[in-house]
Amino acid sequence: MTTRAREAGMTMIEVLVTLAIMMIGAAGLIGINAVTMASGRFARDLTSANALALSKAEELRIVTPIPALPSTAACTALLGCPGAPGEVVDETGAEASDGRFTRCWCGVPTGTDLTLTVLVAWNDNNATPAACSGASHCVRVALRRRP
Repeated sequence: MTTRAREAGMTMIEVLVTLAIMMIGAAGLIGINAVTMASGRFARDLTSANALALSKAEELRIVTPIPALPSTAACTALLGCPGAPGEVVDETGAEASDGRFTRCWCGVPTGTDLTLTVLVAWNDNNATPAACSGASHCVRVALRRRP
């Protein structure tokens, strides 16, 4: 075989090196895609939690007397208010036993006013959050109103 004939095609080594480079690039793209999906879900959850917290805060601001639901251990732990009422809701704010969000509130007297705190917590693995750390995320809204 002449030298020219050997140079005409690609060798097996060249093909394998090309494939290896392409696989490394594809693995990087798959990793970026996974991070993008997780960031998108977190952004959607954060937006929903903000809306849920603000809607409950607005309700508590205008409704008299303040509605009270049975307290939950999760809400008492999350807010640090003994007997804090709470509910499990979905993204729309409807009560749902399988909802992703735990919404809690409590009122603490401050002088002649009442400081209302609304907290919405959720967990990345859909478990009921017991703290605002690690895989649990929280949004907190506080406002003052006259009792």
